[in-house]
Amino acid sequence: TKKKLQAADHDKPNVVDLSNLALMEIPQKTFGFQFVTSLVLAVNRISSLDGLDVLTGLVEIDVSFNQITSVPVKFCTLPSLQKLNLSFNQLVRLPFEIGALKTLRELILTNNKLERLETSLGQLAELEVLEVGGNQLNSLPKQIGSLPLKTLRVENNPLKKLPPSIITDTQDLLTYLKSQLNDDSLRPTYRIKLMVVGEACVGKTSLISCFRQEKKKETIATDGIEIVDWVENITHQNQKISLTFNTWDFAGQD
Repeated sequence: TKKKLQAADHDKPNVVDLSNLALMEIPQKTFGFQFVTSLVLAVNRISSLDGLDVLTGLVEIDVSFNQITSVPVKFCTLPSLQKLNLSFNQLVRLPFEIGALKTLRELILTNNKLERLETSLGQLAELEVLEVGGNQLNSLPKQIGSLPLKTLRVENNPLKKLPPSIITDTQDLLTYLKSQLNDDSLRPTYRIKLMVVGEACVGKTSLISCFRQEKKKETIATDGIEIVDWVENITHQNQKISLTFNTWDFAGQD
């Protein structure tokens, strides 16, 4: 490790490879490598990315196969970062500020412990590759649908809300997520069809009138089918909603 650091300090290469050295943390000397554009720290035992934000010239970072549990907010201020590989770590979530990495083109997050993705990923307007397979994701933020992605990998997640047929197809996934961007398509509809069928003159119409809390009146036999909507205002999950009953009152059946 010491020899590699000394060599890098002397030669000032664009790429510094400190992979597979059993590092427990990022060497302090690394933070002085302002000449570095590509930093490889893969296959170590690093648990923190603290301090890397000072290397403002970084274009590519590979910290795969480590023990990283979180991404510092300051890390998200790197102004030129284009490729970030955080695969095979211990990430549970990303900071919302991840959306500030405006130059990011490739984000690899496979085989972590991510339970959710931030909606701010939709702000990564240059992102072409997003790989999040092998995590604990139950859903994907619809904002991903606005990205110019060429590759979107989401396999091996408990994505119960996604149709299984589109899981492995980038374009189908993007089409689905784009469709979710329309707020109207996400608005729940509270509507019930109520069909009343039975013999003639047994009180089907009167029963519906009772449901509607209408004043008692003389009824006549229904001819054919009478279809009427009525609306009840109710409370559901601490929200006031309008529940529509679409009633079908059939004439007596022989």
